[in-house]
Amino acid sequence: MLPMPNVPVSFVWFLAASGWVVAVLAIAAWNLERLRHKTLIVKQARRAGLDVQTGLSSRDRFLTEAGASINRAQRTHASICVLLVCVEKLETIEQSHGPLARDLVLRQLATLCRTNVRDFDIVGRFSPSEVALVLMDIDLPGAHVVANRLVNRKPAQMVTLPDARIINFSLEWGLAQLRSEADTIEDLMLAADADLVASRNRKNRPELQVIAGGKAVGAV
Repeated sequence: MLPMPNVPVSFVWFLAASGWVVAVLAIAAWNLERLRHKTLIVKQARRAGLDVQTGLSSRDRFLTEAGASINRAQRTHASICVLLVCVEKLETIEQSHGPLARDLVLRQLATLCRTNVRDFDIVGRFSPSEVALVLMDIDLPGAHVVANRLVNRKPAQMVTLPDARIINFSLEWGLAQLRSEADTIEDLMLAADADLVASRNRKNRPELQVIAGGKAVGAV
């Protein structure tokens, strides 16, 4: 048997330390690349006028497109309505289950709104908890039908967390109709928000329930 080489202990420690340094540098490079990729996605979304979180039009883009649509409706005397949809107790969801749960709920709300309106309607992220819709060529009773269709789709008002818990969430809404040639998109948004607040004050809604394994485990 060949004799084992006499390797200094200091050399062994040097090799071990070098390995750790290489590993740390590799992890740092990977994290940096992830950050660069995420930053690039955010910049591209902003340039396209999109909300990164939901994929909907950003607030600025929504207001620009909605304002142009309202101007056209005023010139042609077409009917147009603004619908403001809000997630109830979104702050409670975030406080109880974290920001990922909030993001999943908002993405589900965005999907729900996109898939229940027509291609030429305008949908955008208006605030942290609200999605705004401009419903073209529709009167107030017709807009009420759209709003009720959204909030009554209970199976779609549900998200599943990575730990398999299910969160059911509820929606509330406010409506406003274009009535004057002097109305602006800001006027309609304020009117829709006022209608939402009035509706919230009138209604007594059930508490959001958190479900694990198909069984209710308590109210938030």
